[in-house]
Parts: sequence; structure tokens; C-alpha cells
Amino acid sequence: VLNLEPHVLKIDKSITRPLGDSDRAARMVASIIELARALDAKVLAEGVDSAIKATLLRDMGCDMLQGFFFSRPAPMSRLHATLRDDADLRALTEFS
Repeated sequence: VLNLEPHVLKIDKSITRPLGDSDRAARMVASIIELARALDAKVLAEGVDSAIKATLLRDMGCDMLQGFFFSRPAPMSRLHATLRDDADLRALTEFS
């Protein structure tokens, strides 16, 4: 009996880095998203460094995005202020 019930599958930045230039990276992302859906888990993509990648990953079905496009490491209070002040960034982070 397999007792694994992941809540989130995380896509490593080594996979997202070539996204947009690599069909293989796109296939890997799509496969991870498909696996997550089969497990009723969310998908977090790390290493998002551009608006293009953020949009691509969102459109592919990622639930959460993380990376330097959004912010360098910072205190939570600074993140809240950034989201409050930046409508474009807020729109990318508000998935429906």
C-alpha cells in the first residue's frame, strides 16, 4: 500500500529555466502538472524569472509561482506592500 498523499508538487528551477526554448522542458512541466492533478495536489513552479515564464506556467496550469520575477528574498511585509502597489504583478499572482 502506498501512503503518499502530497499536497504540492514543486517544479525545480532546473526545469523551468529553459522553458520557452525547450520542448523537453515544456513536456516535463506538463507531465508534472498532469501527475499533480491525478494526485489532487497543487503545483508550485520555482525559478520564475520573467513575465513570459510566469504567463506560460500559469497558462499550463501551475497553481503557484515562485522566483526572482516576483521578488528577491524579502520580509513578508515588503511582499505585501509590493503586491498592493503593483497591479501587473498582482494580476499574475491572482489565479482563478
